[in-house]
Amino acid sequence: GGSALPGNVTLGDGLQAGIFLIMGAANQFGPNSVLTFNNGTGRDAKFELRGFNQAVAGLVSDADDTLSIIQNQESGSPPTATLTINNTSNFIFNGLIRTRVGGPLNLVKTGPGTQEIRNVSVQPHAFGTATINVGKLTFNLSGASNTLATTTSISIAAGAQLGLDGTWNMNRAISGPGTVTKTGTGSVTISGPQSYAALVTQGGTTTLTSSLPNATITNAAGTLILNADATGSTVNVEANTLFGVSQNLAALNISSGGIATISAQSNSGSELEEPDWTNDAIVAEAAWQGQPRQSVPEPGALGLLAAGMFGLLCPRRGKARGSECSKPDLTQESIHP
Repeated sequence: GGSALPGNVTLGDGLQAGIFLIMGAANQFGPNSVLTFNNGTGRDAKFELRGFNQAVAGLVSDADDTLSIIQNQESGSPPTATLTINNTSNFIFNGLIRTRVGGPLNLVKTGPGTQEIRNVSVQPHAFGTATINVGKLTFNLSGASNTLATTTSISIAAGAQLGLDGTWNMNRAISGPGTVTKTGTGSVTISGPQSYAALVTQGGTTTLTSSLPNATITNAAGTLILNADATGSTVNVEANTLFGVSQNLAALNISSGGIATISAQSNSGSELEEPDWTNDAIVAEAAWQGQPRQSVPEPGALGLLAAGMFGLLCPRRGKARGSECSKPDLTQESIHP
């Protein structure tokens, strides 16, 4: 009746190749079992679920263990299998997670720790779904081939996080009441269908090219480029933020040090006009003084510009000295030049 593998499990000694750990029954690991790959450079080690659900307390492999592979089965037609990662500590897995054949291999993340998955191989992670119930599941990928396969979708529960790191295109569906967090110095483009509660940039560059309505979008550090519709969202600007298309936001908050730049077009495709400063003079003054400010845009094609002249604003006909925007002249005579 008990677990066949109650303790930690290590595949390989760094010198051997062709290592297989094959499951013949469900739930064969203990509640604290961490699965470690030690196959070494250029040597493969494979963990096969073969249609049996399993749960581990973490996945580990070093940077030279890139042929560490977790899959449903190498050949045949196994049923769907689920691998649950229930970790309290933080772990990094350098390798590949895929279905390979048969029913999809799905991932479930529980436990308060962070499980990071890195991939420097030439294949995408081709598993089924990833469900993040607790803690954080991070994909740190780089390169054109290092991405998530077309079969993959991700859901995030409230309080849980999907982490994105590296330089790649996240073009798969993300949904749920949780948070997507961009970390590291790389550049991630988010282009798949999106329906989640919050997007936070903590480093590097995040480029949004698919719509994210009714969310909280925060740029805490790094660069955020909004090249997609964010209707009904609240945007918090604490670092360099570029609005590439016009928006109808629920609110726009600019903190001290936040820089928001408009290079948007209107809904008709024409270049946005210089805003009328009449109703926005007080907000503009607060923004230039670096004071936090909440502003609620008016509806319409120019809703973004009605938000209150946030951060560093360079309108098409705005006053500028050289290549830098100058503080607007807020005297009555200058409102309508």
